[in-house]
Amino acid sequence: ILIEGDEAFNRFFDVLDYLRFAVAVIMTKEQSKRPFADVATLFYLVIKRFAILKIINTLNALDLKDDRDQKLRRQLLQFVEYIAVHYTKRILAFQRVNEAAGEALENFLANDPDTFRDIFEALAVLDSDEKPVLRDITLIVNLLMASVI
Repeated sequence: ILIEGDEAFNRFFDVLDYLRFAVAVIMTKEQSKRPFADVATLFYLVIKRFAILKIINTLNALDLKDDRDQKLRRQLLQFVEYIAVHYTKRILAFQRVNEAAGEALENFLANDPDTFRDIFEALAVLDSDEKPVLRDITLIVNLLMASVI
């Protein structure tokens, strides 16, 4: 809470991290011809389920001195955005008529439990690691990228 009693202002800062995906949500909405609310909701669920913001924030928090590590971080950030867009599009195509976004996501994940089990196990390790290093994040992003191929 930054300003006591000003819910709208405080809510804006709650969603600030998600604004980086605004253009991707709009482009996905236009390509899919689905209502904005449906696309935005599913995008949010994908970002949350795959811990996209945690990955981005962890990458940004790393103190990288080496130029190659900084380039790797930039590449990983691009891959992470691609992954969020890719899964949102795939789930939109998978979603049944009148199926809620959350239900569509869970049904999509249930279709390939082995792949997603490995991803969620890696994300759980990241969540429990107090001081992840670039290599840890790279392995998770590579696992996610391999799952989209």
